[in-house]
Amino acid sequence: YYKGMAQLRLGDLKDAERCLNRATYGLDWYAIAHFELAQLTAIQNRLDQAWEHINKSIESNGYNSQAHAVKALMLIRMGRYDEAIELTRTNLKADPLDLFSKQLQVTAAEASGTEDVLLGALDAELLEMTRADAENHIEMAIRFANCGDYADAVKVLELSASESEQMTVSPLVY
Repeated sequence: YYKGMAQLRLGDLKDAERCLNRATYGLDWYAIAHFELAQLTAIQNRLDQAWEHINKSIESNGYNSQAHAVKALMLIRMGRYDEAIELTRTNLKADPLDLFSKQLQVTAAEASGTEDVLLGALDAELLEMTRADAENHIEMAIRFANCGDYADAVKVLELSASESEQMTVSPLVY
């Protein structure tokens, strides 16, 4: 597992995938290795494999709210917005402080063409949950980027920069 993570950070995606696949052989590493493989294959836009990996991760550790959030992100990428919104609602009931799930709820609502009034309310809820702290927005951007969704990562950072009167802005945002 650790060798796979090191290879991933070094940019050697092929070797990272090989090592992480080997890590799934052990029960101790099964759920987290499949979680990382889901993100890795999502970066490569191999959504069928990513979907398989994230479901295996959730089957092994259903309490991992991050895995449920990544599954919601995949649903958004597949155009299944209503399912993504429902999954984020369920995830937020289990973990009300999961900022990434709240951001995914906003992203799914935006992509589905939700009315501006409701979208504004969701944005306001998200800003309140993040306590207008840029560090929270940076964390959400990293989570988007870990799945290869760079456009949404940038959008989260741009929101942080545009709310500079209300928000503690980190130089990392720029």
